[in-house]
Amino acid sequence: MAVKVLQGPEGWYAVADTPREALELIKLGSNGFNHTSGAVEDSFPVTDRAEAVVKTEEERCAELFSGINERAQRLLAAVRNHKEGIDGEKLSAEIHEPTTAFGGILGAVSKIAAKNKLDIDKLVFSEMKIEGSKRFRFFRPETTLLKYGHLLQPNWKAETRKMLVEIEAKEETKSSRIKSGGGA
Repeated sequence: MAVKVLQGPEGWYAVADTPREALELIKLGSNGFNHTSGAVEDSFPVTDRAEAVVKTEEERCAELFSGINERAQRLLAAVRNHKEGIDGEKLSAEIHEPTTAFGGILGAVSKIAAKNKLDIDKLVFSEMKIEGSKRFRFFRPETTLLKYGHLLQPNWKAETRKMLVEIEAKEETKSSRIKSGGGA
């Protein structure tokens, strides 16, 4: 390997004759060996390792839910309450938001979810459906939202809590009618 070691204004540097030799030189220099002291060093100082605590999925969800606004919390809570899914028009009426706002709300949730290393697709399923001449957006809660959606409640304002109680009461009434054979 033909390598020239030179000293410049910024310090020492090496020059290789071919790209292959340059790659070999880079590999040699990336093994953690400190050529000045002769010691092998870690890539991360001890202080960085102590702060690098791995958060659980529940902790990441709690951070997500505390980082989103009330509109997003209401949307996620309403979707969570419809395990079989709900169309956008019904969801709009339930949370008092226009259907045109759903894209922006979910976009913001997706961005904050990504910062918390969560996948929006594991929170909410959303797709455009066409039934005859009716075209609508369909929403369904996914596993992560179903598992950790209870973490949404502490951040809600009184109006949202009241709305949630009403939604849950409707769901319980519907569920009890189905169980008793009274239909939906």
